Amino acid sequence: MTTPVCVRQRIRQLDRQGLSHKEISRRLGVSRTTVVKYADRSDYSPKSSDGARAGSSLVDDGYAAIVDGWLTAGLATACWTVS
Repeated sequence: MTTPVCVRQRIRQLDRQGLSHKEISRRLGVSRTTVVKYADRSDYSPKSSDGARAGSSLVDDGYAAIVDGWLTAGLATACWTVS
């Protein structure tokens, strides 16, 4: 099963706050293996296998703001806050 981006972000946030991997696992309801996998990971971007240039975008700059808005709105409704 794929771990949602918002859970990955929350793992990193709680890890930066100094919580143990065991505590993060308990709070978020994910395995400790998942916590270890994402706690120190800085880049979630898939690796390109088609030879595309690093840093190049497939989205035209004119549409980037619209797409960013969609993604932000989607994360706001798909994620939850864990205290």
